[in-house]
Amino acid sequence: MEPAPLLGMGDALLPTIDIPLVAEEVKTTIDVLKRNVRSCYSHVKRIPHLPREDQDRINNFMYMESPEDVEEFKIWIRTLHDPNSVLMRWWDHKEMHEWPLPGVIQCLSDMDPDVSLGAVTRALETQVQCMHVVGMSM
Repeated sequence: MEPAPLLGMGDALLPTIDIPLVAEEVKTTIDVLKRNVRSCYSHVKRIPHLPREDQDRINNFMYMESPEDVEEFKIWIRTLHDPNSVLMRWWDHKEMHEWPLPGVIQCLSDMDPDVSLGAVTRALETQVQCMHVVGMSM
C-alpha cells in the first residue's frame, strides 16, 4: 500500500469520471481512492509480535462497525507497550493518508458495502472491478 502509485492512479482516474451523480461526490484524488482502494488483508495485518489478546484485536481492526469504534481503537493502540516503536510505525503507515483506513474498514469507506472485492492483491484487478461503481469509463 505504497502511496505514490495509488495517488498517481487517483490523479489519472479523476478526469475520467463521466456520470454526473458521481462527479458531484468525487471531486479529489482522495475521493477517488476512498471509493476504489481495497487493501489485501494479509498485507494490512503484518504487525509485530504482541500478547495474543492484543494481536487478536489488531488482526480484526478492519471489521470495526462504526467510526466511534475506529476512534477508540486509535486511542487504544497508542497505549500498547512498544519499546522499539515497531507497532507505532506500522499504525502510522495506516494513518499517513486519508484513504488507507477506508480501504480496509467498511464503516469508513465511501465504497458501496455490496461491492465485495475479497482480499485481492492485484491493484489493476481491483481497479477494474470498482470502476463501474464510481462511474468511470474504460
